[in-house]
Amino acid sequence: TGNFTGWTSQWGSVVTAHPHSGTYCALLEYQEDMWQTLSEPILVECIESFTCWIYGQDSGGQHSNAYIKITYTDDAITEISVDAPNEAWLEVDILAELVAGKYVKEIYISSWVDIAWRLWVDDVILIGKG
Repeated sequence: TGNFTGWTSQWGSVVTAHPHSGTYCALLEYQEDMWQTLSEPILVECIESFTCWIYGQDSGGQHSNAYIKITYTDDAITEISVDAPNEAWLEVDILAELVAGKYVKEIYISSWVDIAWRLWVDDVILIGKG
């Protein structure tokens, strides 16, 4: 669609450069972020798959990290820090990091990068069971 449908972002951009699939992906540069609050929280045990794809690009700076934070309905959080590969896509298995028995209510993704790095995010997919 060319926008952050369902997502909120203060500084991130929707771009056509480097999509993992389709036409668009999100570009998060120096400490930019995006997040989504689920309309209905989902129990971790009811999730079949929960992944996203990240792509880093160094233009002379330091290494890039993707920071993923999952917030549950009891306000507990799961934090995931992922080293972004340089000029390659990496699939992140978010489900493997979640806490059983909790309900996911929000997904937050940000770039923790040197000013010369860029981080692309695409295909954030949560699939429920049944």
